[in-house]
Amino acid sequence: MRRELGRASRSFHWPLVLGSALVWACVACVACVAAEPGGASAADSQERGEVFRLLDALVRTRGVSGFEGPVRDAVLALLPAGVPTEVDRAGNLLVRIGAGPYRILFMAHLDELGFVVSGIDADGRLRLEARGAFLPNLLQGIPVLVETAKGPVQGVVACGERPAQDVAELRVELGTDSEEATRLLGVVAGQPVTPAKRLHRLAGPVVCGRALDDRAGCVAQVLAIRELAKAIPPGREALFVFSTGEETGLAGSVALHGRAKADVVVAIDTFVTSDSPVEGDRLAHARIGGGPVFRALDGSYVAQAEDTARLTAAAARAGVSLQLGVTGGANDASVWSNVGARTLAVGWPMRSSHSMVETIHLDDVAALARLVVEIARTYPQ
Repeated sequence: MRRELGRASRSFHWPLVLGSALVWACVACVACVAAEPGGASAADSQERGEVFRLLDALVRTRGVSGFEGPVRDAVLALLPAGVPTEVDRAGNLLVRIGAGPYRILFMAHLDELGFVVSGIDADGRLRLEARGAFLPNLLQGIPVLVETAKGPVQGVVACGERPAQDVAELRVELGTDSEEATRLLGVVAGQPVTPAKRLHRLAGPVVCGRALDDRAGCVAQVLAIRELAKAIPPGREALFVFSTGEETGLAGSVALHGRAKADVVVAIDTFVTSDSPVEGDRLAHARIGGGPVFRALDGSYVAQAEDTARLTAAAARAGVSLQLGVTGGANDASVWSNVGARTLAVGWPMRSSHSMVETIHLDDVAALARLVVEIARTYPQ
């Protein structure tokens, strides 16, 4: 989820937008009251177990923006046999289900925040260039892996008494004491550097780790593809895109949008919630475990009011509780708004965004997958 808007940002008439958001909130709250959070089937331990298994496989796979190949391969290995797939020039993975004149395009991004080596100091330490928006002080003291031609090299981001204010201040220790010794390990400028990752299970169905943004979205799409591969109504096509470069400017989406036509484009990405003891709840408040979130408004688009009603109805048919979200940032679907497609953004609530301990609820991901299936089969009913 891009927190920095860059070229994707737009200016809106905020009083009108916020007034509309209040109307949408009233509609969306109907769905929140009508169903238990997450839906009944999301509480099933077998479903939770499968969501955890898929998440664990993708979280452990490293894929900094610009180096998404391993994650793309991991997703391919999770898809049902025989589904048509394609990798385009931007590295996006495309999966087609069904055929017909009406196409709904879903998009979750493969890439994660990370770094590339920008240089090696005389004392052997590495300088870094960020790929995506990190808070530098959250990175000090964490282990990292440098991807070299000889294999991954273990390192750690050095820390001191003063928190880092900029990524340029960070240095990676490899245990070497000279530039030459570091180069002998196979380290050169331009190689990706990834924080060491694993998925941690907290109490019940709550998990945390690095890169849940947007590996959870990828899992929701994989689960939806598995279900839709069994049956999709005639005359409809669901095109699932696992995109590249979202964290560095929606790059994969921008590269694709001029070539892939669609009636509806749905971004599947995290909703950074203020559901936290250290955040205010006036903006972007959605409860983890409360079900998927429809981003009715962010910094890159405003959803149409009729789409809010349609999505609420789709959630009710799927037995899913739907939360309404108003936030900043941008989403992959927004770049399609200038080519005539309806654009939507749905996701799951997540705490501690862009940190080493992004925190989500497994039931929200399972419910999101069911909502995606319903959208693919019936939208815009």
